[in-house]
Amino acid sequence: VSVALDLADDITSGDWPERHALVFGTGAYAGATMAALRDRGCADIEVYSGSGRAQQFTDQRGGSPVTDESLPGALRRADVIIGCSGGSAPMPASRFPAGPRTVVDLALARDFDPAVADLPNVELITLESVRVAAPEETRESVAAAREIVERAARDFENARTARSMDQAIVALRKHTMAVLDAELDKVRTHHGCTGAEEQIEMAMRRMVRSLLHTPTVRARQLAAEGRADEYITGLEALYGLEVAVPDVPEETAPSSRQDPSDTPRPRAVG
Repeated sequence: VSVALDLADDITSGDWPERHALVFGTGAYAGATMAALRDRGCADIEVYSGSGRAQQFTDQRGGSPVTDESLPGALRRADVIIGCSGGSAPMPASRFPAGPRTVVDLALARDFDPAVADLPNVELITLESVRVAAPEETRESVAAAREIVERAARDFENARTARSMDQAIVALRKHTMAVLDAELDKVRTHHGCTGAEEQIEMAMRRMVRSLLHTPTVRARQLAAEGRADEYITGLEALYGLEVAVPDVPEETAPSSRQDPSDTPRPRAVG
C-alpha cells in the first residue's frame, strides 16, 4: 500500500490533506489502506463495499460509507480511487468519469477494468507497478518474511513427525510388553511365584528393553531423515500395529482469478 501511495504522489498534484479518497473493500487490506491514507494526512475518505458492509466498516474505522446509489457521485468526487476488495467482476471503465484522478488497483482479482488507463487524464497504478517500483529493502523484507513462514512450516512438520514416531515407539513397546506379560503369566501358572520365577522375569524384562533399544534409536534416525512413514509401515506390516499419524492441515491460500504477475503494465506516466 505504501509503495502504491508513493507512486500516486509522483503522478498527482496536491497534498494528501487536500485530496478526496474512495476505497473499494472492507477487509483487512482495506483497513491497512485506510491507515496508510490517514498517516499521510488524508481525512476525506469514502468507502464502498459491493457486499454492503461499508456502513459497519466506517462505524469502526471512520470514513463515510458509499451505497450503490451514491457511488457515481463518490467516483466524481474522488481524486484517488483505491481498489482492494477483489470483487466478483471488475468495474467497467465506462463507469469512471474523466480525470484528473488516480486509480490504484491492488486487488489480485482486479477491481477495475484495465481500460481505465485509457480514460482522459486518468492514471492507473496496478500491482505490477508496485512490484517494479518496490525498493530493494521492501523486497528483502518480503524475502525475510517468506523465510520465517517456511521455517515455521518446517518446524511444524518436524514436530508432527516427532509426535508420529513417539506414537510408533509407544505402540511397539506396548505390543512387546503385552507379549512379555503373557509369557510371564504362563510361567507363574506352571511354576508359581518362586525366587526362580522372579529371576526369570527380571532377565526377560532386561532382554526386552535391550531388544527395544535399536528400534527406538532407528526410529529417531529415520525421522531425522524424513523416512518416518517407512518405519510406521514396517511396524504395521510386521506386527499388525496401527499407529495414528497426526494430520497436517492443508495449506490454504485465498483464491484469485488473477496472478499479480499477469497484471498489465500501466500506461507510461509523464
